[in-house]
Amino acid sequence: MGQQDLAIADYTKSIALDPSYAITFFKRGVSYQKKGDNAKALEDYTEAIRLKPGYVSALNNRGNVYMRKGEYEKALADLNEAIRLDPKYVYGYKSRGNLYERMGDKDRAAADRAKVKELDPKGRVRGF
Repeated sequence: MGQQDLAIADYTKSIALDPSYAITFFKRGVSYQKKGDNAKALEDYTEAIRLKPGYVSALNNRGNVYMRKGEYEKALADLNEAIRLDPKYVYGYKSRGNLYERMGDKDRAAADRAKVKELDPKGRVRGF
């Protein structure tokens, strides 16, 4: 509904009650990311990954935040790990393709775009 402050407040209350749920940190990270608060989003994605190693969506989102910050090596490490853990994770290829595009590596960007089309032939994933 676009009410990120309310969502953050609720996630924060939930974390105070039980700080062991990785998904709560992940969801609050998404809300922070939507607000443009990259520092807090990174903290929450990192905590989600600490609580649930191999959390592919959190790795992908943290990689996207690193990309926006211009920290391309950290972004690439997270996105490569997400894809390694789940080779059919279409959003990992989408994100990594966007990263390669920013890095000026058109060939790798094109390869990841092709992989997105292979994994998502109906074109539901957008963002290239």
